[in-house]
Amino acid sequence: MIGNVLDDLGRKEEALASYSKALEINPGYGAACYNMGNVLDDLGRKEEALACYNKALEINPHHDAALNNKGLLLSNLGKKEEALACYIQAIQINAGNEIAKRNRRSLVGSKEFWDGLSENNQVDLWSGDEDFNVLASREKLGGCSGKDLSCIHRLWVEQYRLLYLLSADLEQVGHYTSSMVFETLLQKQTETDGHANPLSLCSLAAANDPTEGTVFQAFLKQDCLPSQRIQSHLAVLQASFSSAIDSLNQFRLYGKNKGEEGTGLCLVFNRSFFAKPGETSMIAVQKEDDSSSGKETDMRRKLPLYWVLYYDCSSGRVHYTPACSEYSLNRDFNVCEDALKESERKKLQEIGKSLKNIRMLFECISEKAQKAALEMLIYLRHLVKDAAFKDEKELRILSLHPYNDQSSPLKVLEGKNCLSVGYLPVIHEGEEYLEKVIAGPKLRDFANLVDVAKFRLHRLGGKKKVEFCQSRAPLS
Repeated sequence: MIGNVLDDLGRKEEALASYSKALEINPGYGAACYNMGNVLDDLGRKEEALACYNKALEINPHHDAALNNKGLLLSNLGKKEEALACYIQAIQINAGNEIAKRNRRSLVGSKEFWDGLSENNQVDLWSGDEDFNVLASREKLGGCSGKDLSCIHRLWVEQYRLLYLLSADLEQVGHYTSSMVFETLLQKQTETDGHANPLSLCSLAAANDPTEGTVFQAFLKQDCLPSQRIQSHLAVLQASFSSAIDSLNQFRLYGKNKGEEGTGLCLVFNRSFFAKPGETSMIAVQKEDDSSSGKETDMRRKLPLYWVLYYDCSSGRVHYTPACSEYSLNRDFNVCEDALKESERKKLQEIGKSLKNIRMLFECISEKAQKAALEMLIYLRHLVKDAAFKDEKELRILSLHPYNDQSSPLKVLEGKNCLSVGYLPVIHEGEEYLEKVIAGPKLRDFANLVDVAKFRLHRLGGKKKVEFCQSRAPLS
C-alpha cells in the first residue's frame, strides 16, 4: 500500500490522501481505514482517528489491532472504561495480542483509572486477565452459584484496587543481605553469556514467619491463627525490601555472617529495578518456547513493588508503614490519626474502604466457595503480615509460578531447601540498578570488599560510580 510507504517516510498528509483514494475505489477496504486512523492519531486528530477505527471495525469486527489502537486513543481521551472494554475484546479475539495485554495492565495500574471509578463500580477486571484465568481454571469457578461468582469477581476488582493503593514508587529501597550473597551477585554466569547472577526470589513456604500467608485469613474472620495454609498449584516467591535504609533494626535481623549481628549489607536499588504498577502479570504465565531466537525468558521480567500491611488479630487494627512512617486503621477500618496531611489521609481512607469491601464480600460468599475465593486473593494473602513485624516496614516483589510448568525457571536453592527463581542482575542490558552498598557496622575487611566489588562491577560493564560506606549504627 503506497500510503504505508508515505507514512514511513513521514509524509503524513500524502499518506492520508493515498488512503482516501483507496477507500474511494473500495469503501470496504478495512486496512485503509485502520491505517488512516493511525496517521490521524499521529497528527493529533483524535476524533477523526476514532471514526476511522470504528469504520475499520464495522468492516471487520475481529480486527484486534484496531480495537487495541481504539482503546489507546480512548484512554488518552480520558474514557478509561471504554478503553478497557476495547482491550478485553482485542484479547478475546486474539489471545496472543501482547500489546493489548500490556495496555490493559498499564491502564488498570494507573491513578487516572481508579480516580475515574465510582466506589461501587462493577468494572470488568477479570475478562482477558491472564492471572485470573490461571487461577480460575484450577478452582473451577464454573461450579459456583451466580451470587458467589459475582462476589468473587468483585473481590478480584478490590484486590486490584488495593494492589494499586499499595504500589510503591520510591526512588531508592534497601535490600538487606549477607556479604556472601553480594559476592555471588557480582559473579558472572557462564550460562547467561557473561551476565552476573540475578537476585533470587525465594519461596514463601520456607519463610521464618510461621503465620506467613495465613494472617489474611484471620483478617477475613476465619479461624484464629495458627491456621492451615491454603494449598495452591502456584509457588509463591518473593524478595523483601525496606524503605529504612541503613537501619539498626534491619542490620540486627538480616544479613548476618555466622549469626553475628551487624555484619550484613544494605544494597540500595534505584526505581528502575522494578516495574511500574500494572506493567506485568505477577503469574509467570507459560509462553511459547522461543529459546531458538535467543530471547530472554520470563525470569527477566521486572515486577512491581508493593508495601506490606500489618494486621493485629487481637485489636483488629491494620498498620500501613510507607517511607518510614506508620499509620493505623481501627477495627472498622477508619483512620485513627488526626494530624495527617490531606493526601495521606485520603490514601489511608481508600485503603480502609477497600479492606472493608473485601471483608464484606467474602462474608457474602457461601462456605463451599470460600476456598476458591481465598485462592483468587493470592496476592493479598502474601502482602498482609502479623503486626508483630510492623517495624520492618517491608516492601515486596511477588512472582507466582505453576509447579507443573516444565518450562519454568523454578529451581531448588542449594543449601536452603526451598524453591527460587532468578530476578534481575545488578547490571542488565545496559541498566545499572545498584546505587549504594552500606556495610553493617561489624563487617570486617570492608576495604577488601569494596576493592573486589568495584573490580567486578567494572568487569560486568558498570559505568556509574556505586557509593560504598560503612554504617555507624551503634551496635554494641
